Amino acid sequence: MVGLTIKATVRKPGAMHRARWMAKAIYSMKIEILLDGNKSVIELTARELQAIQRFNRFVVNGYLKSWFSCRKVVDAAFNDIQLIQTLNDYDDAAIKATGLKMTKRHSWDLSQELATLSLFSQQVLCEEKTQLVSTMKVD
Repeated sequence: MVGLTIKATVRKPGAMHRARWMAKAIYSMKIEILLDGNKSVIELTARELQAIQRFNRFVVNGYLKSWFSCRKVVDAAFNDIQLIQTLNDYDDAAIKATGLKMTKRHSWDLSQELATLSLFSQQVLCEEKTQLVSTMKVD
C-alpha cells in the first residue's frame, strides 16, 4: 500500500429481483413456444402445461405494459395504479389474487410523499394533478 486508508463497504447489487422475474417469464414463454415438436425433450404434465399457459397469458395481457413503462420514477405511482386496475379486471381469480398480493407488497412508491412525484409525470392528466395538489394543501 502507499499509505492510503480506504473504508468502503461492498453491497450486493440491487434490483436483481426484477431481472429474475422477467427471466422466468421469458423462459416460460420459450417452453410453451418450443413445446410443439419437442415433446420428447420437454416433458410436461397437462397441469404443468396449463399453469405455464396461464402464467404466459398473464405476462402478455397484464404485466408487460407495466414492465416496459416503468423507466421513470415520476411514473412509478401511476404505473402501479394502472397495474392494480388491470389486476382487478383480470379474469383468472387465482392469478388476480396473487398479483394483487404481490403488488401490495411492492407498492412503497404509493406513499403520500413519493406520490407527489406524479406531479412531474406526463402520464398523469392535469385534472388529476390539480386534485393531488388540493389534497396536499394543509390549512
